Amino acid sequence: INGEGEGLLLFKGGTVCDDGFSANSAHAICKTMGYSAASHYRHGLIYGSFQSRKRIGLDDVVCSNYHWASCRSTPNHNCGHHKDILLTCYGTGFKLINSRGSFVTGQREGLLTYQHGTVCDDYFNYNSAHAICRVMGYSSAARWRHGYIY
Repeated sequence: INGEGEGLLLFKGGTVCDDGFSANSAHAICKTMGYSAASHYRHGLIYGSFQSRKRIGLDDVVCSNYHWASCRSTPNHNCGHHKDILLTCYGTGFKLINSRGSFVTGQREGLLTYQHGTVCDDYFNYNSAHAICRVMGYSSAARWRHGYIY
């Protein structure tokens, strides 16, 4: 899922079945992936053989609130791929800002923030940078650096 597009929900390479899935489940998963919340979810087999060749990796995703820690699930399933979750999330929580505090768009460098705070560089690496850039709708990170620049 990039931006606000709908995507097939995968967990460890497998699809996620809709049994027990609710708005709480959708919000908890979107928040865990770095988005603000879920805007929509549904089930279906729309990606053809790409989807049907995958194993079903998670079922009975039941969440009591919008946080992943409140969720329970099982890797055992009783589903077909027609019940795979398709999820739409919005708002990344991640933002790039310039030295004036304005949002940066396009291929530009900026200070990485998350939910109005800065992001520490402890254990941060190119894998982190690429993952965050993809969540923000970019294809990858061109580069990253740390320090007191802004």
